[in-house]
Amino acid sequence: PYGLLGRPASNEYVLQADLGLALGTRFNNVGTAAWRIPDRKTQLVQIDIEPTQIGRNYAVDLALTGDIKAVLREMLDLLKSDPRVTPKTTQRDAVSAISSNWRKEKGIESPLAQDRDARPVHPIQVIRAMRDAMQDDAVLVCDSGFNQIWGGQCFEVRSPGRNYLGPRGFGVMGYGLPAAISRALTTPDQKVVCLTGDGGFAMVVQELETAVRNCANLTVVVMNNSNMHFIKDNQRLFFDGRYISTEFTELDYAEIARAFGCAGIRVENSGELDQAFAKAMRSDKTSVIDVRILDDAVPERVSLQSFK
Repeated sequence: PYGLLGRPASNEYVLQADLGLALGTRFNNVGTAAWRIPDRKTQLVQIDIEPTQIGRNYAVDLALTGDIKAVLREMLDLLKSDPRVTPKTTQRDAVSAISSNWRKEKGIESPLAQDRDARPVHPIQVIRAMRDAMQDDAVLVCDSGFNQIWGGQCFEVRSPGRNYLGPRGFGVMGYGLPAAISRALTTPDQKVVCLTGDGGFAMVVQELETAVRNCANLTVVVMNNSNMHFIKDNQRLFFDGRYISTEFTELDYAEIARAFGCAGIRVENSGELDQAFAKAMRSDKTSVIDVRILDDAVPERVSLQSFK
């Protein structure tokens, strides 16, 4: 991913691009880091089924209106039949190398992610254990906040389709659990995992009853640091650490989950993560893994101070 919540390495690569192919994107403020990525000088081809969205936020050099799948099939047929077009792997290999290096230095293959003796737990360790436990076609649904950035940046999607969902264009807290329940009920053969912070989860915790009543094949992972960390960090940046309504009393969401009839698992050390995820994935109940994470772990992102 690139943009406001994307990997810095991805942002740097996109900014250097000569040509961009935009598929069904509105180029909103989050995806473009306030309309700064891609560079305004980059030539853009935009494809969208809704003509009013084309060129709305970015000037484009070529506009194509239609269903993306149908348009891409026609484009591929034309490319295959054009003798001037030859397969090129240089750029693909370069992108693969950037992604591989990032995973090893800062992602789920990094030494920090592999540490199994951390207390409290670092968020990247949660993502690592979650990816290891989930099947390739399992679905990740993120809530809004730092959990969405950790999930969006660090979770590696390994199969085609809408297997990662998040409120990217809206940023609404409390999205994760209801969306995950909906996905679990509409695709019961796929395991669904909801990644949420304790702030967003507290807004919709009552929906655990909905999940249990409907036998949703669902695991909820709560990154619990007893605060609204995304908002708190912005109060640190913009208001010199004058914190208002962003810190909570610590709650045991595993115990709360059990009261709803879910399987509740509490994790306080990174060495407990693998066993917790294995247990949740085997369970025939809606499961909640309550992970006590660091209070001050902040993902890499485009700083909101740049919007001042």
